[in-house]
Amino acid sequence: MTSKYSRAFCPAHITCFFQIHDKSENPLEIGSRGAGICLDRGITATVKVEIAKENSLEIIVNPNIGEPRVTRSAAEKMVKLANEKYSKNYKITVIQEMGIPVYAGFGSSGAAAFSTALALNDALELGLTKNRVGQIAHLSEIENLTGLGDVVAQNVGGVEIRVKEGAPGYGIVDSIPVSEDYVVVCGSIGKIETKDVISQKEKKEKINTAGKNLLEELIKNATIENMALLAKKFARESGLMTKKVEEAILALEKGGFEYCSMIMLGESIFCITNRKKAKEAYGILRKCVPQGFAEICKIDFRGARLI
Repeated sequence: MTSKYSRAFCPAHITCFFQIHDKSENPLEIGSRGAGICLDRGITATVKVEIAKENSLEIIVNPNIGEPRVTRSAAEKMVKLANEKYSKNYKITVIQEMGIPVYAGFGSSGAAAFSTALALNDALELGLTKNRVGQIAHLSEIENLTGLGDVVAQNVGGVEIRVKEGAPGYGIVDSIPVSEDYVVVCGSIGKIETKDVISQKEKKEKINTAGKNLLEELIKNATIENMALLAKKFARESGLMTKKVEEAILALEKGGFEYCSMIMLGESIFCITNRKKAKEAYGILRKCVPQGFAEICKIDFRGARLI
């Protein structure tokens, strides 16, 4: 092998409500229970692999968002496996195209790590299963305190219910069957760093109390509308809803869009509607988010994949 290219895409994932489960000594068993949606926006990673005298790793992010530490962690794990398998060193170049904002609740760190690891699995000819690649991305998230349940959801796509926490192959994910006529209108007002929430005991306890019975309530009536209503209940009872998010939700409700709530964890909003009414919901949300990210997204039913 002189040089090889590979590309992979991982969808964004928004969490509607969740419970933190981080007591296990095995990081692959750490994660969250809850529910969320994968979106057709996401992150695409293109990798170039060349044989070299010593290992080197360059990560180029477009647009530049600073040091991509979760991606670097995942890529280094993949390169180490290749070193051990083939007794060779590699010059790796990773180019990431960001289709979603960071620190806004769209699962960007998981998407970046997962897409990069999938592309490297192909380019380095490692032959790992998708679950195994997902485990590497999940480990990188856990180590950096950037996410708990995004990767296992991004592994399968669609409208998901995480009934058991953990990485792909450890966690258990069910899904809500929905028509492709559903769309998700999203907007981001500001940033919330996941580690600032999941590392604080008091906040974790409040989150877990708020999310205690929601999973059972959703499974009893597994519709995307019920999921959105439970998300709104969770956002208020957990104390995570900010004033600006609440104002946007009230504006959407006033406009006739009941199925909306805060995206976890970010100062962001989602609204479930159909294609016919999407532009109307977008117009209301854009007024609340005059600058920054606002999109009408389709649901991604395929999950992370090579492209």
